[in-house]
Amino acid sequence: MILKEHKYYTIEFEEAKNIIKVVWKEASENMTRTDFKEQQIIQTDCIIEKKSKLLFIDGRNFRFLVSPDLQEWTNNEQIPRALKVGLKKTAIILPKELFSQVSVEQTMEEEKAKSFETNYFDDEQKARTWLEL
Repeated sequence: MILKEHKYYTIEFEEAKNIIKVVWKEASENMTRTDFKEQQIIQTDCIIEKKSKLLFIDGRNFRFLVSPDLQEWTNNEQIPRALKVGLKKTAIILPKELFSQVSVEQTMEEEKAKSFETNYFDDEQKARTWLEL
């Protein structure tokens, strides 16, 4: 079920497994800081609304560079909100673009992000298998 369709991303809910899935689009290279923050808030709102314990991020087409201050904002503002409903695991298919890839990894290495399991993949099936264990 699609919860949010946007030119930069799609957020879906897989009810059978209670997974929030975020699929980034190549157009994300045109995002602004405000667009990124809006997406993070909506993503977290979806996790809270569905009380999802599992988050699957398909970042293969993610093209936005998450700056250190946005990484910090995500960790201080959004991750604690998701943790309140019991987020346990996040599987991420990393972007192809190196700088975007590094910015995603740095975001998830912050202290608050260590409160749940995160793993990185280059294959959707491997990501799903790990996430659903």
